[in-house]
Amino acid sequence: MPAGCSGWPTAFLPSRMVRGEKGEPLGLIPDRKGNLGKEEPKKMKSLLMASIVAAMLISAGSVQALPQEGKAGEADLEGVGAIQAVAMANEWRWSQKGMKNVVTPQDVIFQFSDGKVRNVPLPKEKMLVAIAPYIKETHPCATHTFSSCQGEMAGQTFRVKGIDPEGNVLADQDVTTLKNGFFELWLPRERKIVLNVTQGALAAEGEIETFGSSKTCVTTLQLR
Repeated sequence: MPAGCSGWPTAFLPSRMVRGEKGEPLGLIPDRKGNLGKEEPKKMKSLLMASIVAAMLISAGSVQALPQEGKAGEADLEGVGAIQAVAMANEWRWSQKGMKNVVTPQDVIFQFSDGKVRNVPLPKEKMLVAIAPYIKETHPCATHTFSSCQGEMAGQTFRVKGIDPEGNVLADQDVTTLKNGFFELWLPRERKIVLNVTQGALAAEGEIETFGSSKTCVTTLQLR
């Protein structure tokens, strides 16, 4: 049922007689219990439906003036931390048209459809890197844009291992890409990391960084 429509228009709830152009009785409009009078020809039903449609059209102006249900705004980000902000940005990619959301080494940045911008800071000790492994197709990217970046291998599982130059294992886990074809890693800052991604017999390896000017979008790991 459309927003703002809670049932039959109240003007039609009482049971009353409908008459034709020459005054002949056509039947009864249903009462609140849905009961009809004895006379209920097809013409009466058509007239009733036309009246209901007319009432809906008359009230359309007030319905259209209502705020859109589910429309995200700055208030939705009150008290939200970085991890939750990333989850919201990923979900809003599909449910909120007209929004632009990106992640830099410093912030998750939301630009709402009304042009307002809101930043949610990332933790001081970690940053987010979004990675889209591929076999055939990729795109150049430096700053991950939740609202538009799309990788080739959505909904697929990989084994990921990340090691820094000192031999510290910073990631060693199974990950599954989101609908956008990316998986996301929260990694310690100020590191160079050799990342190995495997899927069955396929493997890709590359170096990523987590400095203040580093990429948050990695689309160069080709599985071979």
